[in-house]
Amino acid sequence: MSTLVCIKRSDAVLQVLDHYKRECDLQVAALRSGLSQIIPINMLVLLRWDELERLTCGNTTFDVALLRAITEYSGLTQESQRVRWFWKVVEKMAQHQRSRLLRFATGYSRLPSSASDSHFKLEIRRWARTDALPKAHTCSFQIELPAFSSFDKADWCINQAVDMTLP
Repeated sequence: MSTLVCIKRSDAVLQVLDHYKRECDLQVAALRSGLSQIIPINMLVLLRWDELERLTCGNTTFDVALLRAITEYSGLTQESQRVRWFWKVVEKMAQHQRSRLLRFATGYSRLPSSASDSHFKLEIRRWARTDALPKAHTCSFQIELPAFSSFDKADWCINQAVDMTLP
C-alpha cells in the first residue's frame, strides 16, 4: 500500500472521528443549560454523581414527613378522619409503594431534597363520594380523597389506586 493511500485513509478516519465527537454538541449544550439552572456549572466538579442525582432527581428514599410538609388541603384539614387514615396508609406502605403513590398523584416518583427545594405542593382535596378509589390530577398535583366508611376501606381503596398506577 502506498504512503499516499495511507495518509488519505488517516485523514478520512480523523474526519469521521471528529464528526462523531461533535455530533452530540447540541444535546450536550442543552443538558448543560438545564443543569446550570439547578447548580452553577463550575460547582459540578465539587459533587459526586450521587449528590448530583439527588439535586436533580430528588431523594431515592421516601420521607413521609417531607411529603406531609409539602402537602396542602382543600375542603379538609390534617385532622379530618379521611386525611388521618390517608397518612396512616402511607406510613404502612413500603418505599416502592410510596414512590408509586407519588407517581399516582404528581407524575414524579421521587420527592425533592427538602421542602425548600420543592417546586410543587401536593394538594389533598375533599371529594364528596364515599368508599371510592381516590382520584388524582397529575398536572396540578392533586388527590381527590373520598370519604371512607372504615380504615380498612381507606387502606384498600388507596392501595388499589396506587397499584393501578404505571410503574
